[in-house]
Amino acid sequence: MRSEEVQNKERVIFTTTKPDASTHDCVIAVRKEYAVTYQNGDHSHFEEGQRVTLYSLLDSTLTIEVEVFLVRLLEDVIIFKTIGDTCFEFFIDYDRNRYLPNSCHLLGVNKETRTPEWKEGTLFIPKPQDRGQSCVTFEGEPGSAVMDDNGMLYGFISVKRRNEITLTSYYNMCLPQEDDEVSSKISQEQLSVKREI
Repeated sequence: MRSEEVQNKERVIFTTTKPDASTHDCVIAVRKEYAVTYQNGDHSHFEEGQRVTLYSLLDSTLTIEVEVFLVRLLEDVIIFKTIGDTCFEFFIDYDRNRYLPNSCHLLGVNKETRTPEWKEGTLFIPKPQDRGQSCVTFEGEPGSAVMDDNGMLYGFISVKRRNEITLTSYYNMCLPQEDDEVSSKISQEQLSVKREI
């Protein structure tokens, strides 16, 4: 990705913690009015209808007021919706082809330094005969965006337990449908991949 594209991608990252907090999480703006994050750990207390302030990762003075639009416990997903006329200036566009990228880029938050954290890796769908041994060649934190080589969003890391990383694809985030979206959904709710041990 070009440096300008990289900088624009970093602008889609927000946190639910104030800039001076000791650790930071990751929230991704995925549309003008919507952002997503994981629903577990320090995010397990969020409830639908709750008002939350999101803090820009790059500009600590920029805040966006949102409410918890939807909590999906089974998929470990929280969807935030902006309040009033507020919207996200930058958000990650998604891949309408719905394929799992082989080569991918991970964008998240360094929890200690509150800076963007980029990683590269490879993903592939676990096959039944692999018995869960399919791997992801990076280690990421919940909330991190997974993108293809063109910077298009595939999904995000929703759960990390032991060596297992669970991804939730864009189509399984259960965002309200856009006019140009295809109504059919892929049947697989989540893809679990395991890091090579």
